[in-house]
Amino acid sequence: MRVASPQAAGVIGLPDGNLGKSFAVTQATWRFLNNDRVTFEELIVPLQDFARIACASVSAPFVLVAHDWSKLSYPGQKCRQDLAQLSSSSDVGYELACALAINPDDGLPIAPLEMHLKTAKGMLSTRGKVEVAAHRSGHGYDERVRQLEFRQADCPCNRS
Repeated sequence: MRVASPQAAGVIGLPDGNLGKSFAVTQATWRFLNNDRVTFEELIVPLQDFARIACASVSAPFVLVAHDWSKLSYPGQKCRQDLAQLSSSSDVGYELACALAINPDDGLPIAPLEMHLKTAKGMLSTRGKVEVAAHRSGHGYDERVRQLEFRQADCPCNRS
């Protein structure tokens, strides 16, 4: 019996009987993600490949893509060296933007298609180098949405 939602992250994703290996899986994941040779562009490829396959099985002639922008505030967190100044000198944290493919048949998430994280050191992005000019002139929400929008030819959900 599983009590967690199928969309829940963490040990629920491990095959039955392997919950005792969760620490090893967590440690291996951390080592992989902390490897400087692994780029964000490479990390998103399996998710985009999965989205292409999942989009092919959708009965609707379209797939929904939700664009989310979140401000992650960390006031008083002096130990974090990469906090970005957001709206004022006392407002520090990160800005996270994500494009999530959603199955129109059942409303369930398919996969994240892109992610961008603004830090003090610059923009981390699954798209590669992303302009941060919009972030310097205020919230720049419209510019971030434009950056997240897929060109028709690049969309993993494109069926042609």
